[in-house]
Amino acid sequence: DDIYAVSAYCPISILEHADAAYEWEFNGVHDYEKMDITMLDYKVERKLVKGTLDAAEQRVSDELKAQFPAYVNSLGLKNAQGEPLTLNADGSGSFRDYVAAFVAAAANAELQKGADPAALQAENPWLTIDGKRVKNVDFAAYAKAMGRQKTPPAFDALDLSSGENQLFGDEHQDTRHFTAYSAANSAVKGAGSAGRAAVKTMNPLYYISEKTVPQHWRIRVGTKDRDTSHAIAAILAAKLQNSGKNVDMAMPWGVPHSGDYDLDE
Repeated sequence: DDIYAVSAYCPISILEHADAAYEWEFNGVHDYEKMDITMLDYKVERKLVKGTLDAAEQRVSDELKAQFPAYVNSLGLKNAQGEPLTLNADGSGSFRDYVAAFVAAAANAELQKGADPAALQAENPWLTIDGKRVKNVDFAAYAKAMGRQKTPPAFDALDLSSGENQLFGDEHQDTRHFTAYSAANSAVKGAGSAGRAAVKTMNPLYYISEKTVPQHWRIRVGTKDRDTSHAIAAILAAKLQNSGKNVDMAMPWGVPHSGDYDLDE
């Protein structure tokens, strides 16, 4: 049967551009707290590892961030009013305002529920609240307050250590690169690269125009989700909406990377 509707919680997608998107959001945030996942006696162990990006990692972050505006601009995205969503070379622009508006809407929802404006402002100084309405979101300060969770590249690791590297593996190589940047700067001798066909299968944007794609989409990604850039879900939502789909996209306040937290809603 055709699928009628999609309910997607914090979708990890558009992987070949996710590294650039992550640095677009977190560039300049050098301290990180990442999850280290290991297997011991067939039991998964998770622990938080804190650190600070070194000079080489900061250079990678700068280079990846610089790639993102051209990609966003190539998509031809528009908002609900038909206005272009684009980025300037420094990462600012109407697309960043579009992403920030979802964060502002989440804070406004909290105010409508009865949150004290002064307390919300004090706890989140990157918000500018006028009366009982959010007037502005300082997106760079928001990213810094959220904190970096991954070191660059966030997904296509130069040492082939990420789960995504394994996702793109095949019968010959367990892990492979899937971006031109990481393949060119790989720390692994003889590292393989996934072909375009494999990369395409993990990017929904290539399939949105197909007739069998569901008409109705509900997308949720929390304001405290740091597993991928908020730009990824925003791109997906805009592309779906531009393709005539019915899209309900929101960023629930204070929610980290998780799912099924608002099933009643």
